[in-house]
Amino acid sequence: MGSRYTSEFCDKTTMRKISWLLAMAGKHRQSTANVRFNELGKKRKREREKEREEKASEEKEVKEEEEEEGEEEEEEEEEEEEGG
Repeated sequence: MGSRYTSEFCDKTTMRKISWLLAMAGKHRQSTANVRFNELGKKRKREREKEREEKASEEKEVKEEEEEEGEEEEEEEEEEEEGG
């Protein structure tokens, strides 16, 4: 810390205690910010995973619908061949 104004009112041990407390407060503040940032990152990751799952399920549904339509067309063609 070493400010000349504070040193007029405090002895060295008090100055050390003050500087230590300020350092701890800074570390705590930084660590809580990191925790919040990490929580945000995890939240975003979960959201992205959900979006991927939704896209995959939608694509799967579309493929199934296309396959069903393809099968129906094949059946219609077979019926026309048998009937013709």
